[in-house]
Amino acid sequence: MKRVLLLAGAIFLAGLGLWYFLPGGRGGEEAGKYKTALVDRGDVAMTVTATGTISAVTTVQVGSQVSGIIAALYADFNTPVTKGQLVAELDPTTFEAAVAQRRADVEQSEVRLRNARVQMLRQEQLLAKQLVAQADYDLAKADFDALEAQISQVKAALLQAQTNLGYTRIRSPIDGVVVQRSVEVGQTVAASLQAPTIFTIAEDLRRMEVYASVDEADIGRVRVGQEVTFTVTSFPADTFRGEVKQIRL
Repeated sequence: MKRVLLLAGAIFLAGLGLWYFLPGGRGGEEAGKYKTALVDRGDVAMTVTATGTISAVTTVQVGSQVSGIIAALYADFNTPVTKGQLVAELDPTTFEAAVAQRRADVEQSEVRLRNARVQMLRQEQLLAKQLVAQADYDLAKADFDALEAQISQVKAALLQAQTNLGYTRIRSPIDGVVVQRSVEVGQTVAASLQAPTIFTIAEDLRRMEVYASVDEADIGRVRVGQEVTFTVTSFPADTFRGEVKQIRL
């Protein structure tokens, strides 16, 4: 029995020694508080940390100048486009009818103008022979002048109708990539108050901007031209570099 107790005591003391000297024990905690290093010189750096949103340098919202039904879409998300490329088209039926109506108005007004010119010249000849009164000639000339002004008016209306017809073919204003499409084929867009957005096009995704809100305590240390580094959630292992371009009041 005595031998068993001595053996148990020896095992207990061995375990206590291991707990004391191994890492994680009391002795290990004390040993972990000390670290040796060579004395050296280094730089003291002050950093400013902020969060913000990243976007393309130039982004253009492409809309419609006229109201109508989307008849066709020639671009989608991630589609590269060039300046002047056709990206969407509205149903042109009503606009083509408006152009035909305005063209008919112009032709009708031109016929009336030619007739008024003939009447005015006839009255002018009769007035020279004193066969009509001055008032008759003045009336014929007034009719001619009114129809001449009307010609300018109907031609302007025709030009407006042709312009609206041209607006049914929506083209890209810049070279870039479509980053957003806001409509579907068959959807009606209304341009009564403001041009509805159909596409959002980013000019060059290789050049990006970060809009960050800097704390009041740190903004005094930020200067235009300073180098910056930033990370994005999509690529957590990569560090990107940039430069402060503008500080907004």
